[in-house]
Amino acid sequence: MKDGGSPIEEYIIEVKDPVTKDWKQIATSKTPSATITGLKENQDYQFRVRAKNKAGPGAPSEPCEKVFTERKFVPAWLDHDGLKNLVVKAGQTAKWIVKFGGRPPPDVFWFKNQQAITLTSTVQIDTKKNDHTILCIPSAVRADRGAYQLKVKNSSGEDTETADLTVLDKPSKPRGPLEVSNVTEEGCDLSWKPPEDDGGEPIDHYVVEKMDAETGKWVPCATVKDCNASVKGLKKGQNYQFRVKAVNKEGESEPLVTDTGTTAKNPYDEPGKPGVPDIVDWDANKADLKWTPPTKDGVGPECEATVTGLKEGEEYEFRVKAVNKAGPGEPSDPSRKMLAKARFQKPKIDRTAMQTVTIKVGQNVDFKVPVSGEPPPTCVWTFKDKPIDSSDPKLRITNEDYKTNFALRNATREHAGKYLLTATNDSGVDSHAVEVIVLGKPSAPGGNPLEVSDVTADHVTLDWKAPADDGGVPIDHYEVEKMDLATGRWVPCGRATDPHFVVGALQAGHEYQFRVRAVNKEGESDPLTTKDPTLAKNPFEVPDKIEKPAVLDWDKDHVDIEWKTPNDGGAPIEEFIIEKRDSNGRWVEAEHVPAGTNKATVGGLRQGEEYQFRVLAKNKAGLSEPSDPTDSVIAKPRHLAPHIHREDLEDSDIKVGGSIKFNVKIDGEPAPRVTWSFNGGEPQGVDIDSSVDYLSKFAISKAVRKQSGAYTITATNDSGTDSVTIQLKVKGRPSAPKGPLEPSNIFEDQITLDWKASEDDGGDPISHYEVERQDTRDGIWVPVGKAQDPHFVADGLTKGSHYRFRVKAVNAEGKSDPLDNKPGAPEATDWDSDHVDLKWAAPSNDGGAPIEQYQIEKRSKYGRWEPAVTAPADVLQATVPDLTKGEEYEFRVIAVNKGGPSDPSDPSKPIIAKPRNLPPKIGDVAPLKIKAGSMINFDVAVEGEPAPTISWYYPDHSEIHQGGKVKLDNDEPNKTKLQIRSTERSHSGVYTIKAVNENGQDSKEVKVVVVDKPSAPEGPLNQNNCKEPYDTAGKPGKPEVTDWGKDHADLKWTPPTDDGGAPIEEYVVEMKEKFSPQWKEVLTVPADCPQATVGNLHEGEEYEFRIVAKNKAGKGTPSDPSDAIMAKDRNVPPVIDRSALEEIRVKAGQTFQFDVPVSGEPPPPVPGTLAEEPLNRMTE
Repeated sequence: MKDGGSPIEEYIIEVKDPVTKDWKQIATSKTPSATITGLKENQDYQFRVRAKNKAGPGAPSEPCEKVFTERKFVPAWLDHDGLKNLVVKAGQTAKWIVKFGGRPPPDVFWFKNQQAITLTSTVQIDTKKNDHTILCIPSAVRADRGAYQLKVKNSSGEDTETADLTVLDKPSKPRGPLEVSNVTEEGCDLSWKPPEDDGGEPIDHYVVEKMDAETGKWVPCATVKDCNASVKGLKKGQNYQFRVKAVNKEGESEPLVTDTGTTAKNPYDEPGKPGVPDIVDWDANKADLKWTPPTKDGVGPECEATVTGLKEGEEYEFRVKAVNKAGPGEPSDPSRKMLAKARFQKPKIDRTAMQTVTIKVGQNVDFKVPVSGEPPPTCVWTFKDKPIDSSDPKLRITNEDYKTNFALRNATREHAGKYLLTATNDSGVDSHAVEVIVLGKPSAPGGNPLEVSDVTADHVTLDWKAPADDGGVPIDHYEVEKMDLATGRWVPCGRATDPHFVVGALQAGHEYQFRVRAVNKEGESDPLTTKDPTLAKNPFEVPDKIEKPAVLDWDKDHVDIEWKTPNDGGAPIEEFIIEKRDSNGRWVEAEHVPAGTNKATVGGLRQGEEYQFRVLAKNKAGLSEPSDPTDSVIAKPRHLAPHIHREDLEDSDIKVGGSIKFNVKIDGEPAPRVTWSFNGGEPQGVDIDSSVDYLSKFAISKAVRKQSGAYTITATNDSGTDSVTIQLKVKGRPSAPKGPLEPSNIFEDQITLDWKASEDDGGDPISHYEVERQDTRDGIWVPVGKAQDPHFVADGLTKGSHYRFRVKAVNAEGKSDPLDNKPGAPEATDWDSDHVDLKWAAPSNDGGAPIEQYQIEKRSKYGRWEPAVTAPADVLQATVPDLTKGEEYEFRVIAVNKGGPSDPSDPSKPIIAKPRNLPPKIGDVAPLKIKAGSMINFDVAVEGEPAPTISWYYPDHSEIHQGGKVKLDNDEPNKTKLQIRSTERSHSGVYTIKAVNENGQDSKEVKVVVVDKPSAPEGPLNQNNCKEPYDTAGKPGKPEVTDWGKDHADLKWTPPTDDGGAPIEEYVVEMKEKFSPQWKEVLTVPADCPQATVGNLHEGEEYEFRIVAKNKAGKGTPSDPSDAIMAKDRNVPPVIDRSALEEIRVKAGQTFQFDVPVSGEPPPPVPGTLAEEPLNRMTE
C-alpha cells in the first residue's frame, strides 16, 4: 500500500444508497477503523473507504460485503409447531425437528419425563447452532414412550414446549400359570391371566394352540375374547401341550405355555374295538358278516350277523362297535367294500356300443363297451385272429370292471378290418365283432425305381406299375413331374391314366430327375422317383464344367490348386487348362496339365498381387465351360516372422493435456498378435486398438505426467517375435513447492521466507520461484519478487499489518499451484452408501495465527458447494454423513484462524456414495447364434467393490487374451466387453466369465453357436426318392417392438398366412442398424413362439428388425422391417443439469433465458414457476 508521497491525514467512509445506488460520505476517521451510527434497522448496507492526504482523496477501496443491520439481543424462541404429540409403532423412527433462534445463540436442553436426556445409541440429538435441533429415536420401543420437553435459553430469555411420544407394540405374553381342568378324552378347559402390558392397544382376543407330542407341531384350537377357553377335538390317549397368545392391532405376543403335558382320557374306559368284519356271503339285498369280539388278550369266540334291506347296485362298507356302561367303544376297522349284487352271472356285451365305422387316414376311433356279468368278466380284443399288440402306440385297450375301452389314434390303412371282443367269466362266454373302414391316399406306384427309356435331347419315356394299395378308393390318374437339376424345382409334365408316359420339351444338355404319384379321391400318394439323373443329350459332347477348384498352398511366387475330374461327355479327357486373373481383371492361360492329374502349381506370380484361378477340361469335342474361379489369394509368404515398421514410431514430447497417436503397420504371416506395455506393466489411460490385422493404433488424449515413460509394442506369431520401444515425455507445469513455508527474521518492514523445491519439475527444469503476499485487510494477492532458490527476503512491508505469503514454481510450461495457507486436497479413506471418511494435510502456513477449525464442504455432480461438517484444528480427518446412495460427490477443506477462512483446498477426486465392499455379480448375458465370419460381441455388466478382476475363457477352458482377432476391454467401470472377429465353426461352445475380488467371486456361462456351411457329404452321391412337394413360407407380419432397454429389444409378430405346404420349423430374427444396408442374423426361435428378445445392442444406436419363417424348403420371404427403435433405457428418473441454473442480474426490460438440459425416459414435462406461480410458455 502506498501513501502517494504525503502522509495520510484521514479516512473518508462512504455508504451506498440502497435506492439510488449512489455512494455518499457518511463519516471520517483518523485511524483505519470507525463506528457508523444513524443506520436503519433491517437494511442492507455496503461501505468503502478513501485515504486522504494533502493532494486530496485517493481512489476508493473495494466495497465490503453487504451488512444487514439487526438487533444484537433477541430472547430465545422455538417453533412450537415443530414439537407435537407423536404416535409410532415399535421399530419405527420417532423424530422431532424444531427450529429455534435468539441472540446471543441460545443453549438447547432436552428432557424426558422431567429428566435430562443423555445421548445413547438409541437416542440421538443433533443441534445446529441458532437454527434447529433434532431428536431422533431410530428404532423406538415401548420404554421410549413418555413426555418429552425442549427448552431453549439465552441471556435475553427462554422458551419451552412439551410433547407426548406414544409407542405401539405387540402385548407382553399372558400371565400364568396356564391352568388345565375338566380333562376328558375329547377336550379340556384352560384359564390364564391378562398380560401386564397391552402394547398401547386394547387386547382384541387370545389365540389358543395345542401340540400333539407325537407330531411336535403347534396348531390353533381356539380363539377367545376372555381368559378362559374350552378345547375340543382331542385324540384319546394322546399327550398334549397348550399355549396361549394375546393379540392386539400390532400383532401377537410371546406365548404362555403349560408347565406339563396333559393326556386326553376319561376317568374310565369304553370297550376296545372288535375285529374287522368279514363278508362271508352276499346277494342283491343282503350280506353275511363275521367278526371277533374285543378281549384283553385279543382272542375270543367269533360273532356273526346278517344285514338285510340292501339296495341292489349300491356300494357298502361295514364296521362293528362293542357297548358297555361307559358307552360305545371304538368302532372296528371297516370291512372291504361290497357292491350289492348277485354273486354269479354269465357275461353279456352291449352290442349297441360296437357299430361299424368309416374314417379317413389320420382320424381316431373310440369304442367304450359296457360288459355285464358276475364275477366281472375278462375282456380280450383280437384283430386278424391275433390279440391286439400292446406295443402299437396307436392302439390302446383299457379294461375295468364291467367296461372295456378301445382307442385307435391317427389311423393308417393297416388298421382297417374287423376287431373281435370276447368276454369270459366262470359263468360263461360272450363275443362280438365290429368293422373299422379306413380310407386314405394310395401307396406309391410300384416298379422301384421309375424306369427311363428312349432318352433323347428333348424327350424320355417313363414306365411304372400300379400301387400295391389303392387306399380303399379306385385310382383316378397318375401325376408326372420333372426336375431340371439346374433349377432344383419340380414342375408338372402331365397326367396318365395308365402306368406309361412320354415326357417331352426337355432342354438339351440338362440333367433331369422324374417322379410319379398315384391319385385317388383322398389325395396323392408318395412319389416313385428315378434312381439317377438323366442327361437330355445325344451321344458325344464336351466335358462337363469342373467344380470350383480349391487353393491348397501358396508363397510369394506360386499357388498350388486342386480340382475334381468332371463327366467326360462321352469322350476321354485329354488335358486340363489352368487360367489366372490378376487385379486387371483379364483371364490368361497359365498352365497345361495332362489328364489323370488333378493338382498343379502355378508359378511366375508377382509378390503382393491378388489372383484367382479357373480350370477347363478338353476332349475331342473341345473345351468345357470354365470352372467357377477359386477364392482370391495374395501371392505372399504363408509363414513370415513379425516385423514392426519402425518409421511409424518415434520418441516424442507432448504437453500435459495434449494428445498423440501412432498407427503402426506390422508385417507377418499369419497375422501377428500385438501387445503393448508401459515400463514393463499395463498401459493406463491409453486407447489401443489392434483388432485390424497388420495394424495397431495407439492413442493418448489429455495426457498426464504419469504417462511419461517407455512404451513397448510386441508382435508375435508362430514364426517369431518382434518388439520396438519408444520414450514418451509428457511436459507440464511443476508441482507446488514443498512446505512448510517458514517465516523468519521478521522486522517491521521485511520478512525472510524459506521452503523446499517442488517434487516434480513438470519435465522441464524450474527457472525460478514467484513470491506473492496478501494484506489480510484487503485480501488481494500481489507479486513481491522472484527467487532462483527456495529462499526469499520480502521487504516493503507496512508496520503493524498482517500478511499471508505464497510461492509458485515456474518452468517453460507455466506456473505451479501455489504453496500457501490452504489445506491439502482431501482424500477418501473409507466410504459406504451414506457416508465418506476424509483425511487431509494441514496448510504449510497457518497465516501467523493458530488454526482454530476446519470447515468441510461438499457438492454433488450437478450441485453447488455447501457446508457439510466441521473438525477441530488438531484433527485432520472427518466423516461426512447423510449422503445420497449412488450420487457422485466432491469435497474440499477450508482452514479457519482468527484472520478468517483460508482459500478452499483443491477438491477431492469424485467419489460415488456406494458400498466399499461388495461381492462380484455378473449381469444377464443372452446366448448368441451367428453366422461364420460374423463377430462375437458381448457387453456384460459386472458389479463389485472393489472393482473385480474379470477373466474370459474359451469353451476348452483356456483363458482369452487381447490380440489378433480378439478385443478384450475391462477398463470401463462395472462392465466387460469381448469381441472376436472373423468367427469360424470352431468358435462354437460354452464361454465362461469369471469375476473375483476380495469379497467373493461370481461366474456365468454363455452358449455361442457359429453357423457355417456344412463340410462336403461323404460319397458316393446316390439320387433316390428326391422330391420337393412344398415351397418356402410367405412373409410373417411386421414385427412390433413391445419393450426395450439400453442393451435389448423385445419383439412379437404374427405367423405368415402361407406356410409353403410344410410346417414352419423356426423363425430367424435379423437386425440392422438404421442406416446400414446389411441385414444380419442374430437369433432363431421355435415355430410355436412368435416372439423374441434381441440382446447385446449398443446404447444410443438405432435398429430395425425383420423376421424370416423357415420350413423344410428353407428360408421364406422376410417380413417388412419394424419401426426403428433406439437402444436406451425406457424408464429413467428425470435429472436436471443444475450447473445450467445460476443466479443472474438483469435490468428491467432486458431479455434473459436459461438453456437447461433435462434428461429422463419417457421425456418428462418441464413446467417452470416464478414465485410459486406457473410460467406460461413463450409465444412469438
